[in-house]
Amino acid sequence: MNMDALANFMAAIDDKAYTVKHGAQPRSAVIVRMPAYASENAAWQVKQALDIGVMGFVFNTVETKEQAEAAVKSMRYPPWKAFPNTHKGPAGIRGWSPGGAVWAWGIDTEEYRRRADVWPLNPDGELMAIMIIETQTGIRNVDAIAQVPGVTVLSAAAGGDLSSSYGVPANSPEVEAARQTILQACVKHNVVCWISPTGGADQDRRLKEGWRMIRTADGLPFN
Repeated sequence: MNMDALANFMAAIDDKAYTVKHGAQPRSAVIVRMPAYASENAAWQVKQALDIGVMGFVFNTVETKEQAEAAVKSMRYPPWKAFPNTHKGPAGIRGWSPGGAVWAWGIDTEEYRRRADVWPLNPDGELMAIMIIETQTGIRNVDAIAQVPGVTVLSAAAGGDLSSSYGVPANSPEVEAARQTILQACVKHNVVCWISPTGGADQDRRLKEGWRMIRTADGLPFN
């Protein structure tokens, strides 16, 4: 929730020599998760984080197609005449003030405008719109959520809130069935699927199942 700390973090990890050598290809792509629930539609948080230079935003507890659409809109600039790909999908509402992002990315403002859009809806886009599905309502609506243009990733996260929603432990069959429902929606609609495995064996299993984004944690026995 601390924008100053985020800005300092972005400055600290920035490697200008790497950017000069490789162009708009930073050594680290920063994805941020902030406290607001998707239902709050806190577009200001999204704008401030993107203006600092992050390359992805995680939306908590996405439960409906409408919430996913609002999330995508908050990450996108309004359509720009010179860039046809910005005219596809939900029209953006992000305000224009990319000074920090331009510095962090190491490109000029017009190039940033072209690249600062959600992928893969815009093939030129470099931003990730990540939706966490962590309630029974979200599971019921996950197929519709996955179909929203601009959704980059659907996440089952670690399952804590998902298990709370079902009122059972995280290793219960109901929670696993919910995870598989998320995975099926991702595969069906060609959306990247994200999960947090519990160790090396679980990681291997999830990759074989078709999960394409894996979050690891310190202290877990990953191979």
